[in-house]
Amino acid sequence: MGGIHRVPEAPQLGYGWLEAIHPEDRARVKEAWSDSAPTGTSFDIEFRIRRHDGVFRWFKTRAVPQRNDAGLITKWFGTNTDIDDHSGSEGAAAPDPEKWRASDCWRRSGT
Repeated sequence: MGGIHRVPEAPQLGYGWLEAIHPEDRARVKEAWSDSAPTGTSFDIEFRIRRHDGVFRWFKTRAVPQRNDAGLITKWFGTNTDIDDHSGSEGAAAPDPEKWRASDCWRRSGT
């Protein structure tokens, strides 16, 4: 079973894993992954993942490719770190997705 949301691995292959992403974050996360996956650029983003009980929590997700001797991507290694409790104080506002959209654009532009 797959960690926080207890989904077996098979349904998460391809883009099936997007089903556990908050609907408001899904398009942004898919776009970021679609940019990273073919090029091998690091995937580094924050978004909400649905827990097994239906509650969404904020995660910092990072992934880097493993390449073979020819430089081709053979697999990806990544982490999902639950950052929901690190928002500063109890009752603090959830992270602002607009802030990360701007941050992701800044990172991709290389500025």
